Amino acid sequence: MSVSTSLQTSVAEGFEQLSFDVQALTAGVSELTAAFHWGFSELLTTVGRVNATLVELVKIAKTPAQTWAYEQFEIARDAFRQNLYPEALEYLNRAINGYVGNTGYKLEYRFHYLWGTILLGSSRNTSKDILNLPYAENAFLNAARYAQRDEPKEAGRAFLAAGWAAYCQGKMKAAKEYTEQALSLFPALAEDHFQLAKIEMHVDEPDQGLLPLRRAIELERAYSIKAAADDDFKRHEARVQALLNTLRDEARERAKTALLATQRRAGDTERQGVQEFSLTNYAELTAPKRALEGASSAARVDTYFGYLDVLSLCGIAAQGLQQAMTQFVARARAEVWQKITAVDNRIIAINDGKMQVKWWVLFGAGVVGSFIMGCVQCGRAKGFEAAFGALVGNTVFFALLSGIAAGVGYHIHKADTLAELYREKERLQGIDSEIQRM
Repeated sequence: MSVSTSLQTSVAEGFEQLSFDVQALTAGVSELTAAFHWGFSELLTTVGRVNATLVELVKIAKTPAQTWAYEQFEIARDAFRQNLYPEALEYLNRAINGYVGNTGYKLEYRFHYLWGTILLGSSRNTSKDILNLPYAENAFLNAARYAQRDEPKEAGRAFLAAGWAAYCQGKMKAAKEYTEQALSLFPALAEDHFQLAKIEMHVDEPDQGLLPLRRAIELERAYSIKAAADDDFKRHEARVQALLNTLRDEARERAKTALLATQRRAGDTERQGVQEFSLTNYAELTAPKRALEGASSAARVDTYFGYLDVLSLCGIAAQGLQQAMTQFVARARAEVWQKITAVDNRIIAINDGKMQVKWWVLFGAGVVGSFIMGCVQCGRAKGFEAAFGALVGNTVFFALLSGIAAGVGYHIHKADTLAELYREKERLQGIDSEIQRM
């Protein structure tokens, strides 16, 4: 395969969009990612400080010359956005090397990164007057050099791009070296691992390529599809397929364990409660149940992606179950304390209150009854003095007896009511403590 053909089929359209077009980069990520032949999706979606706006760049400028250089860079980006590549290179050259009395700013890695991106080419940028892979490689290396101290992740991306430029030239040793440097600076970037695996497969070192391929797929599962469709990996299809099968089997075991554990946790959560305070009355379980249903369905697909979906959905369900527990504890405790407050208010009212009407009615009935009995005794007595004495004596005696009975009854009832309220308060406090421990 010729260098030109390799470049155009491997880079496809979009690599030039790795950087700098602020508006298109933020608005068109999905479209651009879909256009890639392989990789670089992370560079599109999280390009870090490479696509800083002109306002942000001017803020970090320390001299008028640097401000002028950033303005030239902004013009270059605008030309790049319009596919005006010669003009973009012209203004980049000014930004780096200066123009008509302006010194430029050679140490800004963003300038060199865009320079390399343009020289690397794309399906829209195929002019032989523009494309220059050795110069692109050198530009990316300069970008990495200038970014390494203050922006190591950006330096990692630059080394990755330099590795790709070297790969497109057939310089596999240099490509591997640059990619390994990228990994040392940005090990969490899946594209680094995939590119290293691709290079190893290209030089017929599948044993060396499987480990970084595995890591790339673990970081971004879409690389399992990209590997299956990539010519370098197709040369070792059996080895790659074995790795994919292993990943699927491992994911199946993790998914099976996670699904069973989450289902068990869901059942335990739904049964949570203390006496009349049941979790289902205070928390919503619809979302975690739906996630578990989705996980069960995904598990039946028996694919690597399906099992990864199981793990993801189990995580969502577990988070929902934890939120349900948190809601239950907060809401149930709030209601418990409302009831405790109501009990306290009743206790205060009883202690501060006077004898209730029913006890005065009892006393009044006793007085009336004693008067009637006195009248009866009065009728039986002989003589006025005896009759009057019987009336007064019986009335006073039974009135006093009624008063004592009413008072004793009232205090006994009050004591029983208070005891019942204190028991209820103690019960509610126990419920609160038990809920709090959940």
